[in-house]
Amino acid sequence: MTDKQLVFDKRQTNIAKGVALLLLLCHHLFLKEGGYTPLIVINGVSVAGTLSSLGKVCVAMFLFLSGYGLYKSFTKYKLSLTNNNKGTHIKSQIKYVICHLLKLLSDYWFIYIIFVPLGLLFGRSFLEIYHYNPLCFFADFFGLSYLPFKGEATMNATWWFMSIIIVYYIVFPLLYRIQEYSNELLLCIGIAFLLLPLPNFRELNTYLFPFVFGMYVSKADGIVALGARIGSMVNRVLCCSLAVVSFACFRFSVFSVNDGLFGFSIIMFSFLVLSRIPLLNKVLEELGKYSGLIFMFHTFIIGYYFSNYIYWFKYPILIYLVTVVVCYLIARLLTIVKRVIRYDKLINLVISKVKG
Repeated sequence: MTDKQLVFDKRQTNIAKGVALLLLLCHHLFLKEGGYTPLIVINGVSVAGTLSSLGKVCVAMFLFLSGYGLYKSFTKYKLSLTNNNKGTHIKSQIKYVICHLLKLLSDYWFIYIIFVPLGLLFGRSFLEIYHYNPLCFFADFFGLSYLPFKGEATMNATWWFMSIIIVYYIVFPLLYRIQEYSNELLLCIGIAFLLLPLPNFRELNTYLFPFVFGMYVSKADGIVALGARIGSMVNRVLCCSLAVVSFACFRFSVFSVNDGLFGFSIIMFSFLVLSRIPLLNKVLEELGKYSGLIFMFHTFIIGYYFSNYIYWFKYPILIYLVTVVVCYLIARLLTIVKRVIRYDKLINLVISKVKG
C-alpha cells in the first residue's frame, strides 16, 4: 500500500462509525449484569461487562468524527462563498449551522414520531414521563432535554447525546474562528474544559475535547499524516493495536482525560487495519451508514419495548449478534419508508430554502 492510497474519506468515516456503533450496542447491552449469562468470568467480573464499560468510548469517537467532518465541510463552504464573492459573514455562518441542525434533527424527529407513540402499547405515559409539563415535551422533541432537565423528562435516556452535539453545532463557528487564529489554542480550550468540568453540565464539558480534537486533527490532516509515518502494514497493525490496548487499560484509571485519545486510537486502527480487511470493511461501512438512525432508536428495542425478547437469547454473543442484525434491518426498513414518503426530499427542500 502506497501513501497515495491513504485517504480518510466518507467511506473511511462510515467504517469508523460502524466500529463506534458496534461499541455502542455492546455498551448498552451488557453494562448492567443480570439480564444475561456470562460465558467468561475473570476474578468475578464478566468479560462482556468489561467490554461494555470500554464501549463508552463510542461517544468520543462519534464526537471526534463530527468535529473532523464539520471542519472539512465548513472549510469547503467558506471557500465556495469566497469564490462567489459572498464572504463568510455571520448570516452565512448561521445558515450553515441551521442547515446542519436540520439534517441532524430530521432523523431525530422521524424516529421520535415513529417510536414514541409505540410507548402507549407498553404502558409508557406521555404525561407521566413529561411530568405534565409542556416545556419537558418541547425540550425533548428538540433534543435538548438533557440540558434543563438532566434527562429526567425524556422518552429515551440515551438522547442525552443529542443535547451535547446540538450545542457543539451551535458554537462550532466560534470554535472555527478560534481555530483560524490558533489550532493549538483550540485544543488547549478543549483540554481546559475537560480538566475543569462544570458540575451541572459535566458531559457537555468533558466531551468538548474529542470534538475539538477532531477539528484539530482535521486541519492538520493528522489521520493520513500519522498513517503515512507508521509505514508498513505490519507496523500499522502493531502500533495501532498497542495504542488501543494501552489506552483501554489507561481508561479505567483516568476516563475523562483519556477518552478522546482512546477513541482516536480506535479510529486509526479502523482506518489502517480494519478497512483493509475484505468483507469486514464492507460490513462496517454498511453499519456506519445507518449508525445515526440506530443510535436514535436502539434503546427502544433493547431497553424499553423488546428487552425480554432480546435477552431471551441468554448468552452475550447471541444477544449481541441478534441485536446488531435486528437494528440493522429496522434501520434499512426505516430508510425505505423515508424514501417512499419522500421525507428526505422534503427536508432537503427546506434546507435549500434556508440556504437561499
